[in-house]
Amino acid sequence: MKYLIGIGIFALGGVGGYIIGSYSSKEDLILESPPTEFVTQTVHDTIVETQIVNVPEMSEEVDSTQILTDSLQIDSLIVEIPLDSGEIESDISIRREKLISTVWVGVDVLKDITKDTLANQLIGVEQTFPTKMLVEFWESPLNFSGYKLSRNKLVMFGMPDNLVYKILRNETDYFITTENIYYSIKETEEFLPYLEVQKEEVFDD
Repeated sequence: MKYLIGIGIFALGGVGGYIIGSYSSKEDLILESPPTEFVTQTVHDTIVETQIVNVPEMSEEVDSTQILTDSLQIDSLIVEIPLDSGEIESDISIRREKLISTVWVGVDVLKDITKDTLANQLIGVEQTFPTKMLVEFWESPLNFSGYKLSRNKLVMFGMPDNLVYKILRNETDYFITTENIYYSIKETEEFLPYLEVQKEEVFDD
């Protein structure tokens, strides 16, 4: 019996030793295996971080009194502009020319035409002359002096309107006279200077 117990203990010891030896050999294999090589790479990465900053909004106080004052100033300027422009236009108009007065003056015939011209006789047209003329006295800011005669209207610059004027016709020639001064005038579309003539030329003396 003791013999059997000893054999059993021996057998158990052998089995246990075998198991322990196997485990030790496996552990040695694991420990003796070559180490795994790791390659380390440094990766540089840029991280953009967006940060929202809240800036407090400064509200300016609006002066309602100032706005009202500015508005009133603008309104006053708008009102004054037409007045100023009107004064300028009126001033320009006055500086350009000024009609002083108008008067109708009869035409005194010194010598009428005894016979009509040949051209008028051929076409059968009788030449007529005005019996009176409308005389306009104008004033020029540049002291312009001259006249323009169109049929029965005589425009005169530089002549005083407080004198007595007479218009004379000698056949087809016209003259205007005042205070024994005689001027020859003729129909024209442009202004002409006054041409003073002698009394003898007017009356054919």
